[in-house]
Amino acid sequence: MNEQFDTEFKLYLHNKGINIDSNLFDLKFNPPQNFAAYRQAEMDTARVNTFNTMVAVPFVSKRFAMKRFLGMTSEEVAENERMWKEENIDEGVELSSSAQLRSVGVTAGGISGDLGNITGATTPPAPTPLDQEIGQPNSTDSQTSQPA
Repeated sequence: MNEQFDTEFKLYLHNKGINIDSNLFDLKFNPPQNFAAYRQAEMDTARVNTFNTMVAVPFVSKRFAMKRFLGMTSEEVAENERMWKEENIDEGVELSSSAQLRSVGVTAGGISGDLGNITGATTPPAPTPLDQEIGQPNSTDSQTSQPA
C-alpha cells in the first residue's frame, strides 16, 4: 500500500507541473500509533484524580465513588475487594473469632455495646427551672411589653 501512495504522489506532482526527479525520494508513512491506549491512560488518570478527591469527602461512600468516578461495575467492585483481601492478609497474625466477626459488623457486646459507642447520641438533659421560665412568658413580662 505504501508503494501505491508513493507512485500516485509522484504522478500527482508530475501532473501539477512540479519537476522533481521521482528517483530522488520515496514516500513512506510512519507506523500507526495506538491512540486508544493513550486515550485510555489519560481517562484513567482523570478518573483516579476525581476518585481521590471524592474519597476525601466524608459523606461519600468509597464503594459509590468506585462505581461512579472509576466506572467500575458491581462485579468489578466485588472482585477488587476479594483481591484486596488476598493481597493484604497478614499471615503471621491469627484473628480471634470475635475480631473476625467484628470485620463484618458483629460485636460480642451486642447492640447495647454498640449504642454506647455512638458519639452525639446522648439523651438531652432534663429541663431546669430556668429553661422553663425562658420558654414560657411571664405574666409581668406581657404587661410591661405593651406599648405606652
